[in-house]
Amino acid sequence: MQNDAEKILFRKKLAAKTAAKCNPTTHVVYLTFGCKSEPGEVGFYTEEDQITLERIEANEIAELESKTGAELVAVVSAWRMCDYILYCEDAELFLDSAIYLRDAYPQFQIGCECNPDPEWEVYDDLPPAAEARQP
Repeated sequence: MQNDAEKILFRKKLAAKTAAKCNPTTHVVYLTFGCKSEPGEVGFYTEEDQITLERIEANEIAELESKTGAELVAVVSAWRMCDYILYCEDAELFLDSAIYLRDAYPQFQIGCECNPDPEWEVYDDLPPAAEARQP
């Protein structure tokens, strides 16, 4: 039997990649929130961290998308860690726009990494969506 510490959950935006978005300036961004709090008996995070991460996705990630032209393409959840995966054209603009998150959410260890990915290889390498259900 697999416990939560061994599980990884993926949410992938199925129609994110288009040929028009594949160009030499495209970067993949990993915006990682490491939870400092120990989760309870159920789930990857404490209930409070879960609520905060949902609010971050709904508000801060959406604002970063609007400000920088980035696109959230996947969310990867693992034990005490949430990774938002986005694509953007201007990595420096994204990093500059996201820096405030460290001060805004001191309960998390926050990291941000940008790497060139003009062909969206990271997106393609995420688990296949053959079994995924469209909303």
